[in-house]
Amino acid sequence: PVLIGSYANDSLRGSASFLNGHVDGQLARAFMLGRYPAQPDDAMVFLNAIPTGKPGGAIVVGLGPVGELLPGKLTQALANGLLEYARSHEQRQCADSAGAERLAVSALLVGTGFTGLTIEVGARCLLDALRRANESLGRAGMKARIGRLTLYEEAEDRAIVTAQVLRD
Repeated sequence: PVLIGSYANDSLRGSASFLNGHVDGQLARAFMLGRYPAQPDDAMVFLNAIPTGKPGGAIVVGLGPVGELLPGKLTQALANGLLEYARSHEQRQCADSAGAERLAVSALLVGTGFTGLTIEVGARCLLDALRRANESLGRAGMKARIGRLTLYEEAEDRAIVTAQVLRD
């Protein structure tokens, strides 16, 4: 699945609109029900009904009101989304599956748009969220871990900055 963010009082547009089309309108239905993530403690997983479908779904985390996002809140929101995905994945698996499972997640640079945090801060928040989520999964005795994170960025200059941050 692809991890994206949603500001409070925002509509389904951009990446959310794209992903909605790949998960049979699930994001739009959650939005219409008033259940779509909007605050930093909100996270939902929307899976593609086709098991081999690409993308595999969407992990949506709430970011709160535009202009009020802080690094700590972003890290917590991202960790919540990763934990919700691992929880929902484990729930779908057979109870007798052996060994730890490494889950793959794709992500955009959540919270780093024109009204958000810098690319450097956003990338560091994502890495910290990944570490926190995997530590929490271990403490909870869960088998799943986020083993692969793929970042997507459309703008070349932002992708270069992200790569530099991740190397440091």
